[in-house]
Amino acid sequence: MLWVDSLGGSANFTSLVKIDDGYLIGGIQRTIESQEQFLACKYSNTGELLWKKHYGQFDKNENCYTISQCADGGFVLGGNRYMGTSSNPYILKIDSQGNELWEKEFQLSDYDDYPIRVFIEKSGDIYLAAGAVEAKLSNQFSLRRAWFCKLDAFGNQIWEKKLGLSSISNGLCSILSKRNGNILYLFSSQFSGDSLGARIARIYELDKAGNEIKNIIATYDSNNKNLESIPLSIDTTLDNGFIIGGHVTDLSQDLWVVKFDSHGCYDSTYNCVVGIQDPRQQLQTLKIFPNPAQAQISVLGHGNFIVFNSLGQQIPVPSHVSENTTTFNIQHLPKGIYFIRSEGEDEVYIGKFVKE
Repeated sequence: MLWVDSLGGSANFTSLVKIDDGYLIGGIQRTIESQEQFLACKYSNTGELLWKKHYGQFDKNENCYTISQCADGGFVLGGNRYMGTSSNPYILKIDSQGNELWEKEFQLSDYDDYPIRVFIEKSGDIYLAAGAVEAKLSNQFSLRRAWFCKLDAFGNQIWEKKLGLSSISNGLCSILSKRNGNILYLFSSQFSGDSLGARIARIYELDKAGNEIKNIIATYDSNNKNLESIPLSIDTTLDNGFIIGGHVTDLSQDLWVVKFDSHGCYDSTYNCVVGIQDPRQQLQTLKIFPNPAQAQISVLGHGNFIVFNSLGQQIPVPSHVSENTTTFNIQHLPKGIYFIRSEGEDEVYIGKFVKE
């Protein structure tokens, strides 16, 4: 541990962003009057508290859930503003010293206390998204649609819209920009057709004008209605595709990873879990030798083997089969870590090797 610090008073930290000269931490500050306000603290790289400020109106409560850095050195804090039993999406722009520049509250009559997420482009444009309520089903469940909004660097609204079928628990997980300039929004949804189903991942791709390009649904096993496929994060890949990570939950919980190509399609080979037990198939370890290796490796057994690198990219590798083994020529591979996978009817075989 390099350093540790604690702040007096009642506060919750909900977000952190690394900056060149330290860290900016966002959260919720509770005042003596039990009021909740946006909180921002700046620390140096050595753990020195440079400044601490909180923001809000005396007759309202503001909860900060996300913070993003702007190209001008300032920051945008995003969350909710509460007054009585109602709440609205709310964002605040501050400069590099924590001085308030502008604020914006979105008056959504159908908004229901679901934290927003913020993404800021290099141009300064600000993208927001959240779930908006369409109808109350009960005290526990509401139908939501995906709410999207784009602002310029000064907080002026460029466009706003709602998309998608109504979904229970339609919570936004993450926003990012693709290399082609389109924006990806990752949601967790829990409503399909006329019945309540397990949670799935839903990815919206919008262009800069807010036009819907793609609406993708992903689940680990669509035939298992009790299996929860819960997304948590999304990132781009070197082949202009993207990858999402989360977890699947049935009787146990395992990490879940899905790789998509540049067209938004995914191969079942790269829709996999990492855990003690695969919900669909038994996971077995391949016996690979020698390991590490420079010229060739052998795998005990035969099968439809696939070799891929640490980025999930499939790599063509020459092989030949002998009586009890499959041998791979790996001389052409760059040094690094690689994986071999083979899938049968009831079992998945996977192994790792190191090319020296």
